[in-house]
Amino acid sequence: MLLEVSQLEVRYGGIRAVRLWLNGATSIGQRNNSATSTDPCHLGISVDYKFAAADYIEVQVYQASGGTLAMTSTSAEAPEFGCHWVGVG
Repeated sequence: MLLEVSQLEVRYGGIRAVRLWLNGATSIGQRNNSATSTDPCHLGISVDYKFAAADYIEVQVYQASGGTLAMTSTSAEAPEFGCHWVGVG
């Protein structure tokens, strides 16, 4: 299982998205949110997936506000990435 949580700063409206990208070629999970200019945009995604030994994951975050946005950091919330072994099967 993979888990990713991120938060983008408050400045512009528009679309925010996060995607889990497998081996540079395949999306295995995606989430899109509409953002406002007054509230932070929290993006979280989790997915159960059976990986092979050589697989790798990228977390891609996208925003379409028309301006530059930074990822914000809060003490116990974001950004975070984690995974754990579910079992053989």
